[in-house]
Amino acid sequence: MPGVIGVCGHSLNGKAADAYQSFAQGLARIGYVCFIIDPIGQGERFQYLAEGTLKSRFSPGVSEHIQSGNQQALVGEFLGAWFAWDGIRALDYLLTRPEVDPRQIGLTGNSGGGTQTTWICGLDPRFTMAAPACFVTTFRRNAENELPADTEQCPPAALALGLDHSDFLAAMAPKPVVIVAQEKDFFDVRGSMEAYERLKHLYALLGKPENIQLHIGSDYHGYSRENREAMYRFFNKVTGVSTVTSEPDLVIEKDETLWCTTSGQISELKPRTVSSLTAETAKQLAATRPRLTGPKLVEAVKSTLKLTVAALGTTAPEYRILRPSSGRKYPAKAAAPMRWKLSPASRPSSPGSTTPHLSRVPRKAAPGPFSTSPTVPLMRNSAPNPSWQNWWTPPCMPVTCEASASPSRTPAERINS
Repeated sequence: MPGVIGVCGHSLNGKAADAYQSFAQGLARIGYVCFIIDPIGQGERFQYLAEGTLKSRFSPGVSEHIQSGNQQALVGEFLGAWFAWDGIRALDYLLTRPEVDPRQIGLTGNSGGGTQTTWICGLDPRFTMAAPACFVTTFRRNAENELPADTEQCPPAALALGLDHSDFLAAMAPKPVVIVAQEKDFFDVRGSMEAYERLKHLYALLGKPENIQLHIGSDYHGYSRENREAMYRFFNKVTGVSTVTSEPDLVIEKDETLWCTTSGQISELKPRTVSSLTAETAKQLAATRPRLTGPKLVEAVKSTLKLTVAALGTTAPEYRILRPSSGRKYPAKAAAPMRWKLSPASRPSSPGSTTPHLSRVPRKAAPGPFSTSPTVPLMRNSAPNPSWQNWWTPPCMPVTCEASASPSRTPAERINS
């Protein structure tokens, strides 16, 4: 049977999260062998346990990843590489199973699992197909949207080397890959489409244009049933193992049923933690370098950060003050909406999906001649008209627009009024 490595996004309970055990179980029920693993800092692999408990001192997932990843960055390590090694070692185990066909090995995951899928799939030639979900976009879109990312989602020197998400998937070309995205995701779907177009050109040059696909779901961030079914269809087309196009009935198991340990944490086995290994490396590095003080330390910092005299002048380096995101809600105070009547050709669609897709239909009718149209917000420096705030929604896809007829004001006049 075909085998699939499943990797998880940022769920507290790792592989036991509903969406993640759903895709693993769904694959198993239609004829695959799926081995799904907990990432570092999630599920049964917490790294920073509070004293005398089995609970994390930090928020599992994001916070544990940032703690581990930032410490590693100081010693020249990249947490994403450790995640990739987990995936490769998981594959080593999967291929020991006699029921697994080594000629048909897939990899899939959502969000943080989409990150892992993107990094891993081109690192090991034993993978034959991949379905990264809710991650692949472009670094530019992430920067423009001020999208925060964990340390393992930011490969060192990637921007300096001119690399983007699509370049990591290109390492797998021309093997089959489907980019799975969501219309309303904070991983900007416009970047997903841009990545797909770049890869489509590469796959065409390699004579396999059919091996790269893009599915855009109609939902928010997450491995929704619609997107899981897109993954099933794609893998089935590649392997021929099943003709199933919809998800079979599932039984969502309790976390304890899926535990590999008796307590729910591998700490019972007394393993080394990532931070302890990082600390060991830091001590080894410290022993090999002189202890700098005074002007020598200043010069070393300038050299490391490439702070030249020309760049510095006589003042501090240029910097930004970033607003906190924890309390940010939409609509943002500095945004004003502009509503459009969409032409039929502008509505996005997904291959193999029958779900109707609309570009952000308003939550409720807004006043004026544009009251039935989806919204495309534009930014300005003042707050929007208060009467618009109940229906404003942020953008997610580029659209071909036709302005509705207005008896009094143009759309631009409405924005600027």
